Amino acid sequence: MLEWMRSEVQRDKGKVYLNGELTVSDTQHITHALQAIEMKHSSRAEATLNVVELQIESTHIQLSLATSRDVLQSIRNELFMIIKTLAKVKHKVSSIVSRRTRLETTCNEIQTLLLSKEDGLPVSSEPVEFDSCKHIITICPLTTPTSK
Repeated sequence: MLEWMRSEVQRDKGKVYLNGELTVSDTQHITHALQAIEMKHSSRAEATLNVVELQIESTHIQLSLATSRDVLQSIRNELFMIIKTLAKVKHKVSSIVSRRTRLETTCNEIQTLLLSKEDGLPVSSEPVEFDSCKHIITICPLTTPTSK
């Protein structure tokens, strides 16, 4: 890590170190560079969480208006993508971690609502259409254990 910082300072400030020691000015520069990197990561995580929060609100509204299993399946798929996006936010700043945790809790609550809404919908008595060309069925041969 120290070698990386030295090369960053040398590249950024154009200095060549003969004795390999960092000056006060160099450590201040490194501190500022690391703070800038931290801010960039925080900003990116905050932006992602903002988008996720809007998607969760939209999903919650769609769920309250849903009247068919097809719509519920679409909401389930969207919720899966939201949860997948939340899992990618790995920044360890406490404000981001707590916000991500709160959004994950909201997703769990929506999943519970989704299941109860699905249970409340009538089951269709229409025949189910199955297109065998779209589904792969793997048949495994039965094997019998051999004795040695």
